[in-house]
Amino acid sequence: MTDSIKVLVVDDSRTSLASLVAMIQTSPAFTIVAALTDPRRVLDEVLKNKPDVIVMDLDMGAIDGAE
Repeated sequence: MTDSIKVLVVDDSRTSLASLVAMIQTSPAFTIVAALTDPRRVLDEVLKNKPDVIVMDLDMGAIDGAE
């Protein structure tokens, strides 16, 4: 069996975050390693969990997903 794809999800909207996590979790190919509402924590979580994929909102107020 192959390892699952590690996913980090970031969205400042708790509703959107919960929806994205629920959708991603429907596939056994993916494992959520972190789900964040605070974009300032992304770098720490990337270094800690080493995700294969980051799903990030690009419009999160003062700090956005493109920075």
